[in-house]
Amino acid sequence: MITNKDAEEFEKMIDKIKPMSTDITMPRGPNDLEEVISVLETRNKYLHKHVEKLTEEVQVLREDNVKLAKQIDDKVRKMREVGAI
Repeated sequence: MITNKDAEEFEKMIDKIKPMSTDITMPRGPNDLEEVISVLETRNKYLHKHVEKLTEEVQVLREDNVKLAKQIDDKVRKMREVGAI
């Protein structure tokens, strides 16, 4: 799950990237491409880190899902043995 802290970090990252949008013009100069590259590299690093967190979370949820499915199967089997179902 995404925590409030993660959401706030993501919002800060988006705020940093907003000047890159087409409706806001950045000042042009000899270092404008270096600035764009720097912003994109920062964004790329953050997004890779975020994807890793989400991948780990998905893995944990899948493991939990398997455990819960097994628990349900066990409970249903026990209820059938008793004759409740």
